[in-house]
Amino acid sequence: MQYDDRTKIASFTAIGALCALLIAIIANHNAFPELLFHSIVGVLITVIVIFVAYAFLWQRSVLYIRSKMWTRKQNRLSQKYFGEWRDHVNNFASLKEFENVSLGITGILADLIQKNPPEPIASLVRTRIENFSLILRNPLSNFKQRTNNLHWHKKKMLNCDFLSSLVKEFENYVEIHKRLYVDFAVTISAYLQPPQFVVPKKAKRSYSRYKDNYNQFVVAYLEFAKKCARDELRIFSTTLEKAYEWEE
Repeated sequence: MQYDDRTKIASFTAIGALCALLIAIIANHNAFPELLFHSIVGVLITVIVIFVAYAFLWQRSVLYIRSKMWTRKQNRLSQKYFGEWRDHVNNFASLKEFENVSLGITGILADLIQKNPPEPIASLVRTRIENFSLILRNPLSNFKQRTNNLHWHKKKMLNCDFLSSLVKEFENYVEIHKRLYVDFAVTISAYLQPPQFVVPKKAKRSYSRYKDNYNQFVVAYLEFAKKCARDELRIFSTTLEKAYEWEE
């Protein structure tokens, strides 16, 4: 951008200097032979026109061409990495809780309240479990179906803007899942401490297994996002967070 600005300033300066020289020559045309005068004026006008065309048309054309080339590259990379990204979507949707709401993080939440903790906490946990399908499972299932239905002939029409919108939608599901369920389980467990309440061992064991599976997805997705970024396709998040450790 700074280079373009300096080029514009230099072009306008040159145009101004040439115009000033042309005016000076015209004003003193008697000092030149007629043929030489017309030759000099013709050359100066030609040079001024070239500079004007460069300043106002050529640079815009170059920027337009660069923009088109960048867009084509982004679209090509989007098509290149779409299949691999879709595999990550399927891996996330294959977490146990999306196949059966009684498993995964919702099962862990259910285990947490088996020993009748204080009712406000138990009620909050039950509400979160009951709304899991509505908040996350069903929307994610529909999203997975839509991405898997993008057949090859449609994939060729895939562009960066369209893929970017899909990525944002998917990563929003991941964020909802992490914030409303994974972090929620750890936060709730912090309130269920001895001597008033003891977190069931089954819940701890289940969370440990679940955390490992979830973190494997996060690590693989981050590696994929970084690989795409190195290839100058920067539409995938590189800031997804792993599941928290469950403090003893």
